[in-house]
Amino acid sequence: MDSLDKILCRLFGYRCPLTVELDGDSLLHGYGVPITPVQRIQAARPRWKLDDRTANGLRMETAIQTFPSEPHTARIIVIALGANDAFGMVPADTYRADLDKAVSVVRAAGARPVFTGLARMPADRFPAEWIANWEALNAVMHDIAQREGIEHAGWDADYRGEQDLQPDFVHRSQEASDRFAELLIAAIERAA
Repeated sequence: MDSLDKILCRLFGYRCPLTVELDGDSLLHGYGVPITPVQRIQAARPRWKLDDRTANGLRMETAIQTFPSEPHTARIIVIALGANDAFGMVPADTYRADLDKAVSVVRAAGARPVFTGLARMPADRFPAEWIANWEALNAVMHDIAQREGIEHAGWDADYRGEQDLQPDFVHRSQEASDRFAELLIAAIERAA
């Protein structure tokens, strides 16, 4: 940002960079790929200020315990959590309460939430009860997004088959990870 932009931003709120907080698990964190989704987003939108709070293995169930007491200063707050909850068999009602609470915290901070959706997993590679719980939690995220008017990036609808996966059948290939970044950029821009 050049000095004129800084002055305009500070005095008038004009031409300020978009601030985005990213709360997510290993898929947004970029487990196993050389270029993470966060790096792709930053490269595609260099003026955005990203606050990367992603971590491998993060669950909504765990994150919500400290989320309300953490500072949230970004205009957009991305929530990319739920897959680990699904495979950890967190009940849909618990996930709903946690996600509703996160949305309340985001809005109380004056920000707009954006959901990614839960990245689809191959049904034939995991126990049926895990997939059923994934479906239930993904439906919860869609329901809250629709009810609350929250932008949804559609990660759940982007699965194109096992070529999207690393050998663990969970984490994404570079190509699939790059698509996730593109979908998220579009959702953030719609929300901004």
